This record gives sequence, structure tokens and C-alpha cells, in this order.
Amino acid sequence: MELLEQILSNQNMNEAYLRVYKNKGTSGGDGVTV
Repeated sequence: MELLEQILSNQNMNEAYLRVYKNKGTSGGDGVTV
């Protein structure tokens, strides 16, 4: 599987969404909000 396919996989995108949701979209270390 190519790197881009791994990054954009449904499982990875769902996990990323859940992390943002649990974080309530607050900014990270870089200060950028979602």
C-alpha cells in the first residue's frame, strides 16, 4: 500500500477525526485551530 493510501485510509481518517473531536478542535502545539 502506498503512503498516501495509508494516510487517506478510512481507518486513519476516522482515528484522526476522533482525536480532534475529543480535543474539541482546540489548537495544538503550533497554535492552529481546526
